[in-house]
Amino acid sequence: MKLVIEGYNKSIHKKDNQIVIHEKGEIVDSIKASMINDITVVGKGYVTFDALDLMAENNIKLIAINPRGQLTYCLESPDFRNVKLKKMQYKLSENKTGLEISRELIISKMKNQKATLTTLNKNKEEPH
Repeated sequence: MKLVIEGYNKSIHKKDNQIVIHEKGEIVDSIKASMINDITVVGKGYVTFDALDLMAENNIKLIAINPRGQLTYCLESPDFRNVKLKKMQYKLSENKTGLEISRELIISKMKNQKATLTTLNKNKEEPH
């Protein structure tokens, strides 16, 4: 479940194994942490340290969007399952195979960015 919290004077707390939303000191909602994948906050308020710990334990991503719709920050717990992947990446960085893989990734990224810009340009109006 994706939880979106909009507005001002709202806060995110922890009670037992639940994420609890307060507005002006009163409980607005409470949801079991295991049911939430990510929380998007649009507006102003605060998050308690206990709530952040509960989010980390349940791998819940916290995303903040400012009033103009721009991403302010994204917090998520570290994923320790990627240690083997990181070790393999470091090993590959020391030989020719790693260089070839890196080159292909960069070329693909550039092609995708060009395609995205081309699509965005098509939708742009010509100045009169």
